Amino acid sequence: SYYTDFAIKAFRTYLCMMILACVNKACFIFLQAVGKASKPVANAVIALAVQTVVAAALLIFTDLGIYSLPIAVTVYSFMMCLLNGIAVKKATGYHQEIEKTFVLPLVSSVIMGLVVAGIYYGLTLTVLKGYLGNAVALLLSVAIGGLTYFAAALKLGVMSKKELLGIPGGSMIVKFAVKLHLLKN
Repeated sequence: SYYTDFAIKAFRTYLCMMILACVNKACFIFLQAVGKASKPVANAVIALAVQTVVAAALLIFTDLGIYSLPIAVTVYSFMMCLLNGIAVKKATGYHQEIEKTFVLPLVSSVIMGLVVAGIYYGLTLTVLKGYLGNAVALLLSVAIGGLTYFAAALKLGVMSKKELLGIPGGSMIVKFAVKLHLLKN
């Protein structure tokens, strides 16, 4: 139905926004810690103005309708990340490493998404039918998707052996990853 399709599409858009919101929150906390608590507020005003313009433009000049709103909210989160990132750099001189922080996790996510979609649609279109089949396919694809992300992230070098050893349970993760040839010993 229309409402189900809208909910699914809006949820997908908001999931993208959540990643940006988490980065934004970290920048906000950091800026407060270095005595720049007012900067995120000023950035929020700018981002809100951009969000309003984007929402209005999408509503007026496109046929997206209600779908314009999740897109505009995601633009807001992106603008906040960008502006707060610039503020952190100005306040500290810190240069954000892009590839390991953003690109490689994104590649890992794409790999995971393809695997999850393949498993889910492969099972629901061939073997598993109905409500119970859908639930089983969902659980299997999500579980395997989590493992796929873990494997892809380690193989691509998102986290080093040294970084893994610095977290609780990291030595167990390293042993497991080395056995599976996801990390070099």
